[in-house]
Amino acid sequence: MFDEGKTMYIIVIEEERAIQDLLLHALALEGHHVEVYDSVPATLPPCDLIILEPGEEGQGFPQTMQLATNYHVPVVIFTFHVHNMVVAKSLYIPAIRKMPLHLAQLRAMIAMVSKGCQVPAIKERCG
Repeated sequence: MFDEGKTMYIIVIEEERAIQDLLLHALALEGHHVEVYDSVPATLPPCDLIILEPGEEGQGFPQTMQLATNYHVPVVIFTFHVHNMVVAKSLYIPAIRKMPLHLAQLRAMIAMVSKGCQVPAIKERCG
């Protein structure tokens, strides 16, 4: 993991173009390298964090969790859907609601990951 203040390589998996652009530009302004995908790729390039919208019914959870486990990459769920928030909580994965968007909350989670805190259960390990 990177020290606080260092650039992280972040993968965003999100199908909505406007939200892709928002995250790409907001995280780039923070100094991070961001790569965006419309859906979960078959393989991942090396990265420090995955920000994922798992779909209305959570269809992206299984494949993403498998990739995250295989690559040892932390995941943050970024969603509109209450169902996904419930699933994320049951898996101890940090989750952020898209609307209303609290970019400061997302930035705080990224900062925690950059300090070496592991997901799941980011808050329990890092306070």
